[in-house]
Amino acid sequence: MIRKNIFWICFVSASIFCCNPAPPARAGESRRLTADAVRYIESFVEKQMDENMIPGVGVGLVEGNEIVLAKGYGVKSVVTHEPVDSDTLFHIGSVNKSFTSMLAACLVDRGVIDWNSTIHEMYPGWQLEDETLKSVTVFELLSMTSGILADDEDNFWDDFGDKAVPMDVISFFTGFRLSKSPGEKFSYSNLAVSLGGYLFVYVAAGVNKPLNEGYSDLLRQYLLAPMGMNNSTVFISEAQASGNMAVPHEKIKKQAVVPGSKKRIKKRVLVADSEDRDDD
Repeated sequence: MIRKNIFWICFVSASIFCCNPAPPARAGESRRLTADAVRYIESFVEKQMDENMIPGVGVGLVEGNEIVLAKGYGVKSVVTHEPVDSDTLFHIGSVNKSFTSMLAACLVDRGVIDWNSTIHEMYPGWQLEDETLKSVTVFELLSMTSGILADDEDNFWDDFGDKAVPMDVISFFTGFRLSKSPGEKFSYSNLAVSLGGYLFVYVAAGVNKPLNEGYSDLLRQYLLAPMGMNNSTVFISEAQASGNMAVPHEKIKKQAVVPGSKKRIKKRVLVADSEDRDDD
């Protein structure tokens, strides 16, 4: 997949506890967690970990603008058994698409782009073979209605292989032709969202800015720094250097395996992908 991977503290929404909802708080009233509530949450989390074979998870609960619970459960690796804590970094995979969309919203708020800005308007010097592709908008790229289809990703990998870098996305679309008209069909596309994120770099930072660095800088400026996510990063090298990163696991014959390790443990298995690298 083409995705700009963020490693961050995994916050679990309070909405997962809606099986036993509390009445809404009145204005000015705090819903502080009681000891019983914390015990219930921890019991729920541990039950889900056991039932879904998850080695480790970081849980955060936010009330208003305040974090009222931040805690790690389980281990970062079934080999080392190092415990997860509230600052452990996790790979969030395609959840990063919501970060790209939120970045777009920030740029729209500041007048840098518009939801109806076209590819041509964002990168006017780009000589595309398909005139229709030039008219695809920010909204269509991020809502999976651009006419770029899921199957098109197979052609991308055929062309560039698993060592693809961001500029390969630009190269791919230079000669690309849409098989569906913009707005005609929904199709989940990693390529479309990746293209959107890279075009935001061109608009906000200029065409000479390296795409990986530019995307990372924009996320930090508009999202991560304002939210206090100072340890979050798009680069696996930085996540590994932190010394507090949960490693990916894969399932082989109902056993948990850390890629590159011969050790296997039968309980708490998370199927994950270890393909991530700085240049995706």
